Amino acid sequence: MPKQTPGEILDRYVPDLPKRFYAFVVRALIFLLTFRRKVKFTYNFDKKRMKRRQVVILADHSSTDNYLYAIRGYPFVQPNVIMGYQNMFGRGLFRLLMKAGAVPKRLYVPDISTAISVLRLVRKGASVMIFPEGIQSMAGSTQPINPSTAALIKKLGLPVVLCKSRGAYLNRPRFDRSYRNGRMEFSYELLFDADELSKTSEESIYTKLLGRFSYNDFLWNEKAKNVYRGKHKNAYGLDRILFICPVCGRRYGLRVEGDGIVCGCGNAVRVDERYSLIPYAGSSLPFRRIDEWFLWQRGVIRSDVIREDYSLSYDAEYLTLDTSSTGDDRCRKLGEGTVVIDRERFLYSGSKNGKETVISIPVKNIPSAPFVSGRANEFFRDKEYFRFVPKGDKRITVEVLLAIEEIHNLTDEAWRKVSSDVYKTGDIT
Repeated sequence: MPKQTPGEILDRYVPDLPKRFYAFVVRALIFLLTFRRKVKFTYNFDKKRMKRRQVVILADHSSTDNYLYAIRGYPFVQPNVIMGYQNMFGRGLFRLLMKAGAVPKRLYVPDISTAISVLRLVRKGASVMIFPEGIQSMAGSTQPINPSTAALIKKLGLPVVLCKSRGAYLNRPRFDRSYRNGRMEFSYELLFDADELSKTSEESIYTKLLGRFSYNDFLWNEKAKNVYRGKHKNAYGLDRILFICPVCGRRYGLRVEGDGIVCGCGNAVRVDERYSLIPYAGSSLPFRRIDEWFLWQRGVIRSDVIREDYSLSYDAEYLTLDTSSTGDDRCRKLGEGTVVIDRERFLYSGSKNGKETVISIPVKNIPSAPFVSGRANEFFRDKEYFRFVPKGDKRITVEVLLAIEEIHNLTDEAWRKVSSDVYKTGDIT
């Protein structure tokens, strides 16, 4: 009988309660990975009463490492963690994640199998950890949260613990994969007990969740004034997410030089060890913080896509997830061609496995196309994984992300409201 590939194994995988030995291994690994970091955990409840109490843990996704700290700071139960399907194939983690009861979920796709697994696990006595934003924060502040989160936690009927971070994005920002060292805070609060949950409407649950869940690391550190230092200056990689000069309006003219980000027009801003934006002599900037600049860019792209004739095109390589073996960020190339994004569709015209093909997907079916380390965009359509790597300037991946999200919001009124609630510069605390 041929040996099964990791993809075939995962297709047949049925999540179970975490095995005790593997739960211990997971916690030991997490401790080894995080014990040198400056992190403080706080709780608004009696920790003794939470030991072995079945709960749903909702955690923010400000950093790619938040799951490590969210688990480390909550030793009272070993939860089944819902995580991205593509992340299950990490090097050396595939078997461990399954033994630890990880529940795979495809990004931004209604996945009935995930919901069924969670309900079954809860009936068996499991606690569950959910990252309701789905993807890591782009600029250190809250990402939209699907209202279905409220429906799920109401149906599960368990006490809900909220884990909220401060400073995690500043330690591992989206624009640089390397670490910066500085203070992090993780707080845990009992958001709902089971009785309150049963008496509260889904709408009220969602409203309270949004009110308590919101975060903004750059705004927080304006007051906290913590210092963050790492292998690189804090400006390093910032031109991966900031691509429009707010002074001259030019796109893709920004570049990082030492601890600053400069434009060909001569405007230049220094990023200090607190992530403050400090204009060089003779320069000006209408923003105090990186998140303000990023959200202003979103507004620029929003103004672009409302035009009926809007179109964005670029040449790209077309890849998919390689599930034949495990390894970090494993993909295989299917072909190359041209991507065109307009008000109606995401269109790829080019090759696939040596044959010419056209792939057309309505943008209304793609809530987001997150960028991967500033070099590609990824999304799922049903169970199929797509990744497109620009052949030219990789910084276009941020414009692609914003364009798809804003076009999607034009046709999805509910998601537009969800997005507008969180994409407010300076209003998130």
